[in-house]
Amino acid sequence: MQTSIAHTDRPPTLSAFVPPLDIARVQARRTLTEAMALDLETADSLTVAGEFGAVRESLRQVLAALDADDAQEAPEPDDALATMTVRVCDRGTGPSYVGVTIRTVTVPAVCPVCGGPRGVDSLRSEQLPEDGEWYTVSRWENPCGHVDLYADVLREARAYAGFGERDA
Repeated sequence: MQTSIAHTDRPPTLSAFVPPLDIARVQARRTLTEAMALDLETADSLTVAGEFGAVRESLRQVLAALDADDAQEAPEPDDALATMTVRVCDRGTGPSYVGVTIRTVTVPAVCPVCGGPRGVDSLRSEQLPEDGEWYTVSRWENPCGHVDLYADVLREARAYAGFGERDA
């Protein structure tokens, strides 16, 4: 069975993660406000491209949440969303390697690909060697077999901005 690993990264693709509509709206508004505040006269092309990508992803998530909302009946307000808190490796979002930061993030305890349960029961700590240092990260196996890459988990946690993120 495959495990969630830190060293694997696939080419950029659209995330399958669809946040709840209210969270997607808040994140989209925040992203748009940040993009509008960008000074195009002084910003370099990588910064502009990054802002465009963030706006595009926020819009995609809002539209996907709207589609999901239209396709299913709204859940009961008493339904509590199960979450899991994990420590993941963050190598940054730029084109060059900038080192490692370990982030503690909280994400839904459901697989973002199929909606099945995430590997909360198999969650464990593991040592990650990087540049001569050892870092403690989380590792888990999803029962459905889908692999959670750390980069995807970070994007998902950022979409759930209300759950927060902090340096470990």
